Amino acid sequence: MNYLTTRIGENYGNTSALAVEAGLQAQLSKELSIGAHIYNPNRAKVAAFNDERIPTIMRIGLNYTFSEKVFVVAETQKDIDYPANFKAGVEYRVVEVLYLRAGVSTGPVLNTFGFGLNLKQFRLDIASSYHSVLGYSPHVSLTYNVSK
Repeated sequence: MNYLTTRIGENYGNTSALAVEAGLQAQLSKELSIGAHIYNPNRAKVAAFNDERIPTIMRIGLNYTFSEKVFVVAETQKDIDYPANFKAGVEYRVVEVLYLRAGVSTGPVLNTFGFGLNLKQFRLDIASSYHSVLGYSPHVSLTYNVSK
């Protein structure tokens, strides 16, 4: 369950809503898993003006592991107010600590690429997506795992 709230400056007001979400995942075989997720099936309303609502989004995806070094993922995402969006990606482990990644998405069309470094308890991920109108959007993540 998600409690969402928006507050806009002094005297402009605020609003809140409760959105629910649920998902499940199944391992169909050693190589193949499938997952499904739904966000906000209750169609939570943000404002009465223009019947503004939090998006209701459904997803279904697959993960296929070709080997210890390569896996492919694919997902279809559907916001009930917009056309479906398809996403796919691949990850290749070059050596024990280095991962290369690439992906594509429709609606909007995006190309993504990046790499990850897994250094004992630290993990560094650097990526970028490219949109034909907006250009490049860089992404950086640094994770520290406290357990060994």
